[in-house]
Amino acid sequence: MSEGDTSRPHIVQVVLALGRGGLESMATQLAIALHRRGYRSSVIALDEGGEQEDALRDAGVPYHIFGGSFRSPAYHRRMISLLRAVQPTVLHTHNLAPLLRIVVAGKLARVGRYVHTEHSTNYMDERSDYHRMLGWLSWFTDAFVLVGQQLTPFYTDRVRVPRKKLSVIPNGIDLDRFQPVRDRPRARQALGIPDGFIVGSAGRLAPEKNYGFLIRGIAQARQINPRVRLALVGDGAERASLEQLAEELGVADAVSFLGWHRDVAHLLPAFDLFAISSLGEGLPLAVLEAMACGIPVISTPVGEMPSVLASGRAGRLFDHGNDQDLGRLIAELATSNVAEQMGHAARALVEERYSSDRMVERYVALYLPRQTTALAS
Repeated sequence: MSEGDTSRPHIVQVVLALGRGGLESMATQLAIALHRRGYRSSVIALDEGGEQEDALRDAGVPYHIFGGSFRSPAYHRRMISLLRAVQPTVLHTHNLAPLLRIVVAGKLARVGRYVHTEHSTNYMDERSDYHRMLGWLSWFTDAFVLVGQQLTPFYTDRVRVPRKKLSVIPNGIDLDRFQPVRDRPRARQALGIPDGFIVGSAGRLAPEKNYGFLIRGIAQARQINPRVRLALVGDGAERASLEQLAEELGVADAVSFLGWHRDVAHLLPAFDLFAISSLGEGLPLAVLEAMACGIPVISTPVGEMPSVLASGRAGRLFDHGNDQDLGRLIAELATSNVAEQMGHAARALVEERYSSDRMVERYVALYLPRQTTALAS
């Protein structure tokens, strides 16, 4: 694909892959939004492509699947050649590995500005070597972004990122694409989900998502309100064990495993409540998408979720240590009109704080601070 008019600023985002994850979705949405605003925008995936390629291609956003071993000198020569060819105004890296693997080539290719975003602490929690590495590399960045205020102490105190470089830019979503629910019965029929009070969640079926605890909470809730059901969007290594757990708890007929779906926008209208049971998160896009659809959220107190749900109006926090408490919370929401009221508040909160337009504007201000200042004056 053509890189377009070289006189325009060119923002190049760097990720490991273009798969289904929230980080990859956010980078793709940002790349498309920048392209639509008239900037040159492209993405480099260092390891592999994936589902996001279709969205980038459809939007006319160039992307490059790089490949190769980071430890090979040929890798760095190829990267320098690529960067000299695409001529980034800004390199925007996402999480430690992309920053580590492109910063030297970027400097040798004379890229002028570096913006880096960290999306959660999950992969860094117990890795002091990662802390030292990222703390050192942060000095090569011009701006260091966190997706939530709750992450700040970790990166200032443990990773030692210079405070003067830090900015907090929450993830944002397209409010036109994700609209309040209008026809739940039709959405459920399309997915083959029986009627009831549907608790939904989306993500990899992996240990850190803690879905076993969520299934136990559903089992407890059904003892109080048998209309409660669970729908899990996603797949992964734990699917078989989770299906077995649901069978053992006697709720197999109340738990739907929906597998991966490229576009969750048509799934969310089937849900009454969205649940995050994770042991660690940043600011999950799936949560914001659900809230934009007018769906309340319950979550463990991970990442930015305590801030998102601080008022209690758009959802509730729960501890991941007591499945009976979780069951009572779900049953309470299923047997009152509180969930509907929370859904209205959730939509209002996303409109106020988590729109895609707001996110893009704040990144542009970091990408092009001089131009932004000039425009403002």
